[in-house]
Amino acid sequence: MNVETPPSDLAHPVLRAAFETLAPVLDAFAEKHSLLVERYPRGFSMWTFLFQHPKGGSASLQFNIVLSPENGRLVGSLLSHWWLDVEPGSRRLAAEFPTARVASLLPSDVRYALERAFDQVIGTEESALSREVWVRRGYEMPHLPWPT
Repeated sequence: MNVETPPSDLAHPVLRAAFETLAPVLDAFAEKHSLLVERYPRGFSMWTFLFQHPKGGSASLQFNIVLSPENGRLVGSLLSHWWLDVEPGSRRLAAEFPTARVASLLPSDVRYALERAFDQVIGTEESALSREVWVRRGYEMPHLPWPT
């Protein structure tokens, strides 16, 4: 296996197996918080959890699994987003969150990382919506659930 260009798509059997192993944990997290789940968007090795942010706008957590270019091992990470459409279809405000590495792909570590990222996004104040983003979109976002 060539570790210099690790595959990020689900055609790789190791990535697919990792998600299959973690699917019960990921599904339980989504169900616990009433989140909409996009599994493997555009074929990428990630699950995206979407919801309406209680303070306005929409939010998401992206859980990714990739093969590390350094050593070829599986690595999990979470990227959180919160945005508020000021002018729907053209301008939004966004909060920036750093990518968080998941300690390991053990179910308990993944569950902990998901809960921590969720709590961070939910607990963030509106003042974090400081980055202005211009968007062009010809489609509407799906109706997102309110988290529980």
